[in-house]
Amino acid sequence: MDELTISTDLADVDLDGVRGFLNRDAYWCPGIGRDRVERAVRHSLCFSSPWGGAQVGFARVVSDAHGLYDKHGFAPITRPERFMERYRPDAYRR
Repeated sequence: MDELTISTDLADVDLDGVRGFLNRDAYWCPGIGRDRVERAVRHSLCFSSPWGGAQVGFARVVSDAHGLYDKHGFAPITRPERFMERYRPDAYRR
C-alpha cells in the first residue's frame, strides 16, 4: 500500500477536483469558477495529499492580516452602524 504524503507542490493540486468540491459541496462558494480557484491556489500556501492516483486531501492557508494592519494605525470599526455590506452568498453562481 502506498504511503500518504502531504505536498506543497502546486503541481500536485488537482484543480478540477478542488473546484468540483467547492462548486458542488461547499456552502460558502457554490458556483465558483475554475479561474478563481486557480488564482486562489497560486497565491496561497497549499497542502495536497495525492494517493493512489487521486487527490484525497487539500488545504489552503489564508493568513489573517489584522496584526499587520495594527502596526500601521488601523483599528477595528468603532461605529459599525455607519457601514454597510453587500452579502451575496450566491456570488459565484452569477
